[in-house]
Amino acid sequence: FFLTAMIAPIRRSAAFRGVRSLVHEAARTLDLTSRADMAGVDLDVEYTKLHFADQTVHAGTHAMPGFLGELGEMKLSKPLIVTDQGIAGLGILQQTVKALESAGMAPAVFDKCEPNPGITDIIGIAKAFLDNKCDSIIGFGGGGPLDAAKGGATLVAHKKLNSGFHLENEEDTCEFMDSEARRFVAYVNDNLSDMQKVTPPIIAIPTTSGTGSDGGKSAVICDRNGVKVVFGHPILMPKAVALLPNLTVGMPARLTAATGIDAMFHCLEAYMVPTVTMMERDGMSEAEIAYCDAFAIAGIRHVCRSLPTAVSIPTDLSARLNMQIAALYGAKAFRKGDLGGVHASAHALGAHYHWHHGECIARMAVPVLSYSEEQPGFANAAKIRAESLADLICVNSETNDRKERLSMCVEDLLSQFCDDGLLTMGVPETKGDAQLLETLSKAAAADGCQTNPVPLSQEDYFSIFTRASSM
Repeated sequence: FFLTAMIAPIRRSAAFRGVRSLVHEAARTLDLTSRADMAGVDLDVEYTKLHFADQTVHAGTHAMPGFLGELGEMKLSKPLIVTDQGIAGLGILQQTVKALESAGMAPAVFDKCEPNPGITDIIGIAKAFLDNKCDSIIGFGGGGPLDAAKGGATLVAHKKLNSGFHLENEEDTCEFMDSEARRFVAYVNDNLSDMQKVTPPIIAIPTTSGTGSDGGKSAVICDRNGVKVVFGHPILMPKAVALLPNLTVGMPARLTAATGIDAMFHCLEAYMVPTVTMMERDGMSEAEIAYCDAFAIAGIRHVCRSLPTAVSIPTDLSARLNMQIAALYGAKAFRKGDLGGVHASAHALGAHYHWHHGECIARMAVPVLSYSEEQPGFANAAKIRAESLADLICVNSETNDRKERLSMCVEDLLSQFCDDGLLTMGVPETKGDAQLLETLSKAAAADGCQTNPVPLSQEDYFSIFTRASSM
């Protein structure tokens, strides 16, 4: 159950090359570059390699040799590992460093990343990268370190392209976040050929199963005012990913449940984005939408089948791997749209109470879904999609009326974790506080996650938060 068992056979000699060859031959490879019809298959708990058009994912308890082999093929020799103090205090970081060293690399470590990384974090990462003459960045941990790795890589590239940019001057980085980061796609495209040359390769080894940052091209970094800035471009997609279920065994039950629900709602809200919106607004084709939808369905199925087991039997490596895959697929799914009202209201809630994002998702899921289902616009295509998800999620089939409403099926699923005291539905803390409800509603309406199946105004969010306060 430990990483040492996976890296024991790894050596810098011909023996290592032999092990790597055997692992590659034994691996099942899924080609997901353009079709997602294989996304729903169960993976071999030991090793499966997943090929996407823009990255390769090595998944399983014995995935480390194949993962290290790919880093060798990329000719990486001096990676910077970005992580946080919590991870740094665990043996898994030291074991990973040894694994990289045994494959001929000389990693440096930046372990001061905050859970919600900001200006100071990405400056520190960029300085550590340049001071240690690194050639790549490995995000190792939860969503914070993975996003920070992308932010640090961005700052390194910006520094190399702008001689007048000074890392020692925090104001320079603040200005970058206020300007170029907020128009990042245009910024990169304006300098694309140069950016491709100077942006360090980004690698990901997630130790949680929620954000999906390992499978996405975006990052979230707090600006000088603590406001979260979302920026992304294909250039920030991690090129190689290791999904090692052994690394998630130590996650507490509460964190396992919260991150799992976050992964599920990446899939669910992406699936519920109206097709016409994506065709007309973003110019997506039917094939591109179907590709995202297939990952959404597969991710939800993995969560429904494996999250209860991962919570109750934390050493079940098959369940742990399925949750890592669900988080990865969530990132692939929400390339379609900007998510919806559950995320928008959860962001508002998290900013006020500083609760874990997954817990905020659990609190707001049923109020948002039930309110949306009652709106006149929730019909036709949205209703059909909701019913298909209800059939997939429903854990209580005693009454047909519950299966007819997605919100009720989600409530039944969440109840499994609420009954154990791991999660909470609703926000009773806000009951009777009209001013706070107004503040939360305003923040939710201003959030970027607004590709809802029905449009939600500030007044709608006020009704939703009022509903949540009475649960």
